[in-house]
Amino acid sequence: MYHHWERCCYYAESIASAIGSVIVKHSLSWDNVVAISMDNTSVNFGRRSGIMSRLQREFCPNLYGMGCPCHIIHNTAEQGYKAFSKSSGFDIENLSVDLCYWFDKSTKRKAELESYSQFCDVQYRQILDFCSTRWLCMQAIIRRIIDMYEPLQSYFRSSGQEDKSRFERLKNTFDDPMTILYLHFYNHALPVFDSLNLLLQRQDPQIHRLQTCMQCFVKKCLLRIVDSSVVSSLDIWTCDTAALSLLPDDQVNIGSLADEGLHALLESGDISDQQKSKFILAVKTFWTTVHKYATSK
Repeated sequence: MYHHWERCCYYAESIASAIGSVIVKHSLSWDNVVAISMDNTSVNFGRRSGIMSRLQREFCPNLYGMGCPCHIIHNTAEQGYKAFSKSSGFDIENLSVDLCYWFDKSTKRKAELESYSQFCDVQYRQILDFCSTRWLCMQAIIRRIIDMYEPLQSYFRSSGQEDKSRFERLKNTFDDPMTILYLHFYNHALPVFDSLNLLLQRQDPQIHRLQTCMQCFVKKCLLRIVDSSVVSSLDIWTCDTAALSLLPDDQVNIGSLADEGLHALLESGDISDQQKSKFILAVKTFWTTVHKYATSK
């Protein structure tokens, strides 16, 4: 059943009343209402006067409230990013924001980058904006940076006339051989979140698939850092990753492109074994944080 209420104002009291009216209008019983899913705002889930608390007081004391699964997935990815950033020292948000601000309002800089793209025989593409309230848009931004990586690297290495802190941060980032590995890791990791997010945004009902999809999501996260034989015997919702024996560094799933790049940089001597270990530790920290946050929600 779908009902669109057009004349409801935006206060919790009136929205809760409107929901009750719809239940009555369609001759439904509150005894058959098990749960309600809403965005995670105070209007919806405020303890004293939110929609959820009003529905429980006035209609259904045992009603279960569930936050928006898509927002939970978004927040889970963001928590993983924060842990990875702290462990590795690489902040993908800062990089995307710096790139956007550097090129956004300057026609001259865009033209220079386009020239470097032609020189590198790479199709020029505009740098994408980042929206902090929708963290999973980062996947498209990362792919764009990877596509434009060689021109961007050439631009910031060759343009030495700029005396600005943002330029220096970007130059240092593209001078660091580890940067492309970080980008490849994120490009490999984020589709795990994005595929579930897109599934739950389909127009047809997906509530019957939610539990199975979330279980699959949590298992995929664990399999990046834990042996499959161990995962198959775990209670994935209650296990403590801090107490698990994680995969050896060489077996951690960082993605094929990141893995190839890592070995190439080690063989060429551009990075050290210590840098490799720090990177793998950051990857493990990312997935353990993701698991802990996802299972707590």
